[in-house]
Amino acid sequence: MEKITHPESLAQYLTSDPGYLGCKASACQKRRASGTCKVRTCAATLAFHVINFRTDVEFVLFSGGFATPCVLKRSGALPFANPAKPLHGHLSSVDSKMRLTWVSGDARPQQVQYGTGKTATSVATTFTHKDMCSIAVLPSPAKDFGWHDPGYIHSALMTGLQPSQSYNYRYGSDSVGWSNTTEFRTPPAAGSGELSFVIFGDMGKAPLDPSVEHYIQFVNSNTSAVQDQFRIVKGAR
Repeated sequence: MEKITHPESLAQYLTSDPGYLGCKASACQKRRASGTCKVRTCAATLAFHVINFRTDVEFVLFSGGFATPCVLKRSGALPFANPAKPLHGHLSSVDSKMRLTWVSGDARPQQVQYGTGKTATSVATTFTHKDMCSIAVLPSPAKDFGWHDPGYIHSALMTGLQPSQSYNYRYGSDSVGWSNTTEFRTPPAAGSGELSFVIFGDMGKAPLDPSVEHYIQFVNSNTSAVQDQFRIVKGAR
């Protein structure tokens, strides 16, 4: 009996497919000598929203739930088509300039192309799990099971911008690919009275599919805490 040992996973019940219980997608796996079906199975189709975090993923079919999981079938490691793809562009206004920050799996300098033929070259930085804060009694998830390769954080400064103007931009490179072209509008000039803004707090985290997130935290055995602590967080849609 093979068990699931990876500390972090997303899971869905086969019943998330409305046609599964009614066996709308069935197939005969074994036939009698007469040709009639002896063993018939039902199939389900599930869709997962998986973010490109530059690490291979694996799909596992298992029974028994999280308490006593038993693996029935595994897909094997599946890589992302482009782990170096530039993603998650974030704009921040800096006086009369605009800074663009994005993430890529490639450390080489990339560019932001904006306006009418203007470009700005990025500077890339990164960090490792050794940079995360933690204590010996209860290791931080960011340093332990919750660690994911952050890739490289690229930052480029767009200059020569005019107030209250719209600019098209895209970021990346020919070697790793380009983002979609999108648009931003610069803030109005100081004292113009045009400024309006929105303030929001921590919006939390919720999956974009019916997945249930599952974590196993391995606690130091010298403490009084339970050695294998299961914590399941259900996300709202």
